Amino acid sequence: MKTQRLLLSLLCLLFFAATDYAQPEEPQNEDEWIIRSPIGQETHKAGMKQMIHSFWNGQSAGMMVAMALGNSEVRTAWDVSEEQYQQFRNTMSYVYSPENPEAAEAIKEMGEMMAEMRAFQASESYLMENPDEETIQKFIDLQEKVMSSSEIINAFSISAVADVVENLLTPEQAQKVQETLLASMGEMPMFSPSIFEALNLTDAQRQEMGKIKEELEAEFENTLDDFVNTQLVLLRKVFDEYDKQEERKGFSREEQRALAKKLMAEDPEYKKIHETINSQRKTFVTQFKTRMFDVLTDEQWKRLQELTDNPPEHTKAFLKALRKSLGLGESETEKTDAGWQLGAGSWQPGDAIPETYRQERNTRGNFPRPEN
Repeated sequence: MKTQRLLLSLLCLLFFAATDYAQPEEPQNEDEWIIRSPIGQETHKAGMKQMIHSFWNGQSAGMMVAMALGNSEVRTAWDVSEEQYQQFRNTMSYVYSPENPEAAEAIKEMGEMMAEMRAFQASESYLMENPDEETIQKFIDLQEKVMSSSEIINAFSISAVADVVENLLTPEQAQKVQETLLASMGEMPMFSPSIFEALNLTDAQRQEMGKIKEELEAEFENTLDDFVNTQLVLLRKVFDEYDKQEERKGFSREEQRALAKKLMAEDPEYKKIHETINSQRKTFVTQFKTRMFDVLTDEQWKRLQELTDNPPEHTKAFLKALRKSLGLGESETEKTDAGWQLGAGSWQPGDAIPETYRQERNTRGNFPRPEN
């Protein structure tokens, strides 16, 4: 269910999948509802921010590993046996069940919040195109309560999934998983310092990377806010163009991409907005990556290039699954930069290693990078 996937974090999705929790019904044409309803817009913005935050805060790594284990091709690539996988399923079923005292309180609180959300979604005000300010504020307050409640699930999930995976995998399998996550960096909307663990970081390096992330926190939040708000501006333009069509074939994703491509070619304002916000995003991501890469030794830097330039065999199946989950094509040639896209694919990943930095670092041949 698309709206619910956007509203809740990746870790909450694992919770719902494990507990088979009933989720509310949604508008049939959700994309149309997003642009026509202020409540739909708030839902979309919150969902996009939650998804990007999960990568930025490192919450997504364990979640992606847990979800990837459900893919038989990935399990084969990681040498995870069927016995291990069944053990994983059995353990996770208990971890997220009310029978587990640690999960019971989190399940109860999230259940209460979702009951409120379901009740609101069943009301006429949820779908109306022009709700009053009181209705919009009621939804925003409720959404914040759900997000706050989800933090309980997130905190519990992060440690629970990490413990289960750590106890499940052999050291050799764990190394493959860490290398897979690092080699997939260029496909992720964002990443956290923990992704570099495959390079055997020292405690000093971990501390330095954590400090860099903290220093850039405010800039990240501003960049994300601007990006999410601009996506709705672009979506409105796409929808306006759709309304002009004499024959409407339905506001499908294919139709949206076609209209976005048309606007990029024919509407200077649309193109300028799109290029400006993407430039801002790319500038921040490049800055963040550059400062993280500077912390790596030359040996670690060389290994990073090897993993991202020539992903090992045990990474390819995961990359295929990840690209599909993020709304991307299965290969580099299938990616699109036509403009606005709904959901995770909106914040499109860039190159794993910015080419300018690669050339400078490889030419420089020393560490650390000299200050400007």
